[in-house]
Amino acid sequence: MADDFTGEPDFEDGALRVIEGGKGKVRRTGKGSAPRPLTGKQLAFIQGILRGESQCAAYEAAYDVGGMGKSAIYTEAGRLFRNPRIAHKIEQGREAQTRSALHSGASYRHSLIRKLGEIIDSNEAAATRLRAMELLGKTEHVSLFLARSTDVTEDLSASEIEAELETLLASTGSDD
Repeated sequence: MADDFTGEPDFEDGALRVIEGGKGKVRRTGKGSAPRPLTGKQLAFIQGILRGESQCAAYEAAYDVGGMGKSAIYTEAGRLFRNPRIAHKIEQGREAQTRSALHSGASYRHSLIRKLGEIIDSNEAAATRLRAMELLGKTEHVSLFLARSTDVTEDLSASEIEAELETLLASTGSDD
């Protein structure tokens, strides 16, 4: 490894070493570099966003904003939100929230339907089995007891409506 920069990159274990300013400061980049972990404040900001807070509210909760104006908070919150590492963690969190919401609802429905089937096939009292059958019939999978209606409307002219009204009035015995 050379201490001076000769125009050729210096590789060590697949990582590029960059010598900054000739003062012996070395910064590792490339494959061997481990990304810095997110700070506690960055994680608090991410959690605020995932709770549904605005960028500014999440920033204000996570960071000391004393002495900062609204414009500065808005700018810094937006900058933090656009940080690729932060944006990636927010996206991961939102995907996990979506999976959790979908999974829990679907698994509860599946579990309830399975349990109703077990009750129907069991030696429970007839009333219990009948109620389980009714509930299973009301599920979206069976929809046996779904109330269905059709909308029947006719396009009637004014004279047809008037004639129908006169017929109805005459049948009620009302004189007009």
